[in-house]
Amino acid sequence: MYKYFDLVILNYFKTMFMNFQIKKIIMRKHVKSIAILILGLGLMSSCVSKKKYEELEAQRMRVNQELDEAKSTIADLETQNEEIQNRAAQLEKDLNDLSQNMTRVQNTVETVEKEREVAVSKISSIKDEIDKVLLKDANIDLEEKDGKLYLTLGDDILYRFGSTRISSTGRDVISSVASILSNHPDVKIIIESHTDHRLVKEGAAYRDNWDLSVARSANVVRQLVKDGVAPEQLLAAGQAQYEPVVEGDNLSIEELAPNRRTEFIILPDVRPLISISESINP
Repeated sequence: MYKYFDLVILNYFKTMFMNFQIKKIIMRKHVKSIAILILGLGLMSSCVSKKKYEELEAQRMRVNQELDEAKSTIADLETQNEEIQNRAAQLEKDLNDLSQNMTRVQNTVETVEKEREVAVSKISSIKDEIDKVLLKDANIDLEEKDGKLYLTLGDDILYRFGSTRISSTGRDVISSVASILSNHPDVKIIIESHTDHRLVKEGAAYRDNWDLSVARSANVVRQLVKDGVAPEQLLAAGQAQYEPVVEGDNLSIEELAPNRRTEFIILPDVRPLISISESINP
């Protein structure tokens, strides 16, 4: 009976020992599996982090590159903006200068126009005054043209043919004109004599028509000075036969008469206009 009981107990412990060994083996397997699983998960986790890191690093590099490009673009734009602002400032200055110049030009134009009107009015006034004292004669012509006044006296009024001596009628006409011109010391008077194309006779007092025309103008100037016109206002000139009114080799002496003339060319005072011109172009 004791042996049976011992055998039962022995079998129980054997069974317990075997179960323990089995559990031990199972536990070892589980630990190993868990370890393998943990190791696998670790390795998997490590692999995922590296890939993500590389992606983030690549993204960071792209962002840095884009940022550098953006900074470069901004710097270029800032430079361009500064250039544009400088150009705009220069254009504004140029525009202001142009506006001021236009204002000065406009003022100058207005001043010139006023002076021109004064000059025209002056010439018109002198024309009216001379017209009142002149003889009514076909050989006397008074005309306002191109801002100047032309008083034309035919040779029949002033001289005998081929002579430079002024006739008594001529002296009267000159005296009448001088009484007007002497009251206008600011005008200039050019005395310009003309001849026809016939040559001066050999042995005459004058070598040619140049001499004759200049001598006639000089005598008219002397008579004007004698009658009160300031010498500074006067200029004597001769054109000989080179500015004819009528032309033709077969014309008679009578037909050539318009060419034989003395012109009083009365010019307004242009000194104000000269002064304006100098102020524009010093």
